[in-house]
Amino acid sequence: SRCGVDVVHLETRLRASLAELGRPGPPAPDRVRAEAAAVVALYRGPLLPALDAAWAVEARTRIRRMLGRWLSALEAVPGDPGDAAAVRRALAAADPGFLGDGVRRSA
Repeated sequence: SRCGVDVVHLETRLRASLAELGRPGPPAPDRVRAEAAAVVALYRGPLLPALDAAWAVEARTRIRRMLGRWLSALEAVPGDPGDAAAVRRALAAADPGFLGDGVRRSA
């Protein structure tokens, strides 16, 4: 059987999605919706929230910032096929610190 680590899957998906969102031309709306749903499903909250070790804090911050970059790219997709506002709310609900780690708030 296969064993996976959610944070590795999340970072891999975010990198791939950021690359796709950064390509010229509009991305396929169905693909954007699927990627947004997958990211929300994978991010269930901050990494090891009870651990204050420097490496854990750095990893949490890195993941939150990567999520923030991805969310900014998602918000920039014409027509908002990924429902960026709903994604932002879901990420903030899973991790109230998400919006506090250098992630800009949108109206």
